[in-house]
Amino acid sequence: MTDKTTCQYANIDSLETGMLALTIRRARATVKAEFAAADPPTFAAFLAAENKRYLAANDTEIIRQAHATDPALMVRLENYRREKMTDAECTEYSIETMLADIQTNIFIRSHFRKDPTRQSLHENSQIAWLLRHRYSDLVKLPAGKGGTYFYEGRLTTVHPRPISIAEGARGTGCLPTKTLDIWSEAAQMYGILKYSTTAGGAQDNQYNDVKHFIREAVRYCEEVPDSREQFIMWLDGPYYTEKKYETLRVMVPEAFKERILVQAVADVVQ
Repeated sequence: MTDKTTCQYANIDSLETGMLALTIRRARATVKAEFAAADPPTFAAFLAAENKRYLAANDTEIIRQAHATDPALMVRLENYRREKMTDAECTEYSIETMLADIQTNIFIRSHFRKDPTRQSLHENSQIAWLLRHRYSDLVKLPAGKGGTYFYEGRLTTVHPRPISIAEGARGTGCLPTKTLDIWSEAAQMYGILKYSTTAGGAQDNQYNDVKHFIREAVRYCEEVPDSREQFIMWLDGPYYTEKKYETLRVMVPEAFKERILVQAVADVVQ
């Protein structure tokens, strides 16, 4: 004979599972409704739609994690309580309450789910847009072993990349670039992808990386005259003003302006 208490807990588990499924179904229905519209006509609209898609997927995932008391989520919540809450608040707002609220409270859930900008949202969206509207054979190149980069006037995939030396810092050309991001065989196009928001240390470093890419692309075109590859710096986001675009473009000699380009994915239209 089945124990009555066991039946009660079984019913509770079933109810909780049903509530979880309902919450997830509602989240997915919201996403489908938002994406039922026509394909976004601009990259900005596409990026905004992709951001919502990432958020919806992250929403579903954190609901699942909270229901399953996922160990990684538990660590995050414990760290949050230790670093952001007083002892009195921790006593009043238990870890169990936090898990329950994540599953039922949209505002609380949005605070703890993953941030799309930390999931390569911008780079993935740039690639997706170029695939749709410019290069049907576009591929993402390896960033580590097997990655392609400039070094001493050549394109190479030697791994590991040479260690930076003092002469490179003084602009003598001994400093290898970071790896190139994308490649189209049909167009013979290598590209780098950058999306930067407001000015700051990290964004300024990326801007300097682009300058280094341009200098090395020019050197490559000069030293390998039979080469035919095109190199495009795909730069998006409010950080890249017209003044910055122009500063970068004037670095390219007239002879190579058809091969080394500075432009935005946002300028590629359907």
